[in-house]
Amino acid sequence: IVPLLLKAGSKARVTGNDGTTPLIMAAAYYRLDLVQVFLDAGVPVGAIDDDGKTALIYACQNAESADPVNLLLKAGADISVVDESEQTARDYANGNTALSEDEALLGRLTLPLKAL
Repeated sequence: IVPLLLKAGSKARVTGNDGTTPLIMAAAYYRLDLVQVFLDAGVPVGAIDDDGKTALIYACQNAESADPVNLLLKAGADISVVDESEQTARDYANGNTALSEDEALLGRLTLPLKAL
């Protein structure tokens, strides 16, 4: 129904009172189909809610597979965002049993070391 609403003129680039966007909500509730719909609709992948979390952080925290995380990374999600709990997307992925064993994914969520 969301694609039909968007086609009928509903706005996908909205922000809730708590800073959440439709993309953040789709990632938080593991709605891979809606993550793709909202990315296609141009919802900013880098939006940050009032808790300092992005769609990528929510996907790493709640996803049941790496699929939404990979979609967000492909769309340019920033892996360096640190939320109010001082956690990054990688930190949440490490704590998510569905993602913590995926070394390739964890590698894509790792910030490069800075030259000394």
